[in-house]
Amino acid sequence: MMARETKTERMARESAELALYQEQFVIDYPERLLNLVYEYATLGSALGSDFRVKRDEPLFRFETDHSAYILPHKIYSYGTSVDDSLQCAEGEIESYLREEAERKRLANVRLEAKRKIAELLTDEERKVMGL
Repeated sequence: MMARETKTERMARESAELALYQEQFVIDYPERLLNLVYEYATLGSALGSDFRVKRDEPLFRFETDHSAYILPHKIYSYGTSVDDSLQCAEGEIESYLREEAERKRLANVRLEAKRKIAELLTDEERKVMGL
């Protein structure tokens, strides 16, 4: 049976975990930023998308019709505002892609329903039903 973690031990563990997270964030930041630039640029060129990315050295500005996030080109140490902005900008992409996938799924459901109606009902039955 292990003894319970003391308050001091818990605080030391949490501090070490936070330091590790911050260190990993700085390491991963360039790749995450480039992925974000790619996603915003790709979605921005898609028809009907409101994603825009602008580079204003030393910053990138990520915009949609309802939000904007400014991120530095490089970071040398962890900053909560950079972390928050990066997560929010990535969240915008994830949310958009989820919504787009749901729109496509519903469009496929409608097409399948129309196919079934066409297959199962005669022209007269569809006319009577208002389909």
